[in-house]
Amino acid sequence: MIIEERLKIQEGFSDVEKAIANYILGRGEDLKNESARYVAGQVYASPSSVTRLCQRLGFDGYPDFREAYLEEAAYLRSHFQRIDPNRPFERKDSPLRVANKLSALYGEIVDDTLSLITAEQMQAVMQMFETCRRVHVMSLGSHAYLAYPFREKMMKIGMEVDIIKQSDIGYYQAGIAGRDEIFLFISYSGELESMIRIAAKARREGIPTICFTSYGHNQLESLCDLVFYVSTREKLITNLGTYGVYVSVLYLFDVLYSCWFNRNHEKNLAKKTGISAEYQKKRHSKNPILMEGE
Repeated sequence: MIIEERLKIQEGFSDVEKAIANYILGRGEDLKNESARYVAGQVYASPSSVTRLCQRLGFDGYPDFREAYLEEAAYLRSHFQRIDPNRPFERKDSPLRVANKLSALYGEIVDDTLSLITAEQMQAVMQMFETCRRVHVMSLGSHAYLAYPFREKMMKIGMEVDIIKQSDIGYYQAGIAGRDEIFLFISYSGELESMIRIAAKARREGIPTICFTSYGHNQLESLCDLVFYVSTREKLITNLGTYGVYVSVLYLFDVLYSCWFNRNHEKNLAKKTGISAEYQKKRHSKNPILMEGE
């Protein structure tokens, strides 16, 4: 869950902590020039109360909380200027208008997801690829079905991908997998207890781990070696459809596949097209766009 939401929900906060949280929410990016002592003075609290609130939110203290909060604020104000990801269309919209709005939304989602990818992440994932012989994709919801196109593409270039949709199977697999395998977790909230347990098991066994999860702090990302954030704009319940996370996950899978492919581009191209040509000898189309060149 993002920091802003936790400050708004105020679960378990004391009255003093609620006052501090409300002040921070009201200041937004103006918080960058304010110390813990200054914040405390504005709500007639002690600096230690500000520190305790930051620690409740999972930070060591106010300085690293402020840095993360300001970074999050900058992210939340970027993209989605023309369309609401939770309400991308209205009841009065015609079918064509809905189609146009979803087209704009999909573009925003991909741009948003790309903005959360860093060069360091891509370098780290390429290093993971060097020794990997199998990928286990772990998802306990409908996101698991988004992994099937990824599995098919990877299979065609010789990489085995296993899709796990049961927590017990995932836990047992984490116990027997080798360190030349990768666990890839998909969870928007990052707070599913059974998935956190599996990620913790994989960490204890020394298995490299990746997760696709929401931007912000959650338990799952703290257990994974590499974190890729999905577009994080949709509410868990009050959205019209989980467009953002689905498009983000598909995009991230295609990024990983394409980078994996590019490690041995010519070899993988020959393997993929060679096998496809053997299997699909009789496949044809009258559409010239679909026909292969002579």
